[in-house]
Amino acid sequence: MNTETATRMDAIVELWRERIKPGITKVLELTPDDKMDWKPEDTFLTFGEVFLHIARTSGWWYDEFMQGRKREQLDEGFGYTKKELAGQLEEHWARMEKFFAEPNEAFEKIYQIEHEGKIHKFSGCWVFIHMLEHDIHHRCQLNQYLRLLGITPPEV
Repeated sequence: MNTETATRMDAIVELWRERIKPGITKVLELTPDDKMDWKPEDTFLTFGEVFLHIARTSGWWYDEFMQGRKREQLDEGFGYTKKELAGQLEEHWARMEKFFAEPNEAFEKIYQIEHEGKIHKFSGCWVFIHMLEHDIHHRCQLNQYLRLLGITPPEV
């Protein structure tokens, strides 16, 4: 990796560490305990389901897709406390830190998976950008949920 690319990567990782991760953590803190199973309409995920989705997605992309490690099957039902969700998010943050520390080759490598009879190919760089986009997308969703409840979300 050349110096310019390394500097760019460092800036992206710092954005994640200083803005994206703390923003999601703050939304969890601001979400009232009695609203973890609340959703604005029937077709939406609840607060708790969104936090769980954020935490579990990196496990699939990084652990399973990129590393080839099967994860233990987790209970798909909801019923997690904020403390348990905070723990799940901590595991997500730790996976993301491992991802950021991967050597250049992991970002350049093309990974593939067969799904519904079709081969899908993604570079490690694509997965990296997708994971950042995923966290940002769901942070925004959670901020909107807070606003609908009359709670001012954290500054973005």
